Amino acid sequence: MDALIKHKDLIKGIALHGLNPQVGNDNVLEVLEAYKTIDSTADVLVECATCNNIYAGTFKLIYAYCESVNWFIPLPKSKK
Repeated sequence: MDALIKHKDLIKGIALHGLNPQVGNDNVLEVLEAYKTIDSTADVLVECATCNNIYAGTFKLIYAYCESVNWFIPLPKSKK
């Protein structure tokens, strides 16, 4: 989980702004490995001539997950 927070800007860049890192980028691989512990079904398209950004779909999924859990920041406990 720490890798997802550590690379928050990279995840946002790929998911929202179309950043297109090179295949084998160490930071990208670290994010993918960290996310596999959450969802082992997330796949990255194999590199092909027609794919402009093989990471876009997967990183949109990762970004949506991180947003849904508020980037792992615990919510304050309500006082009773």
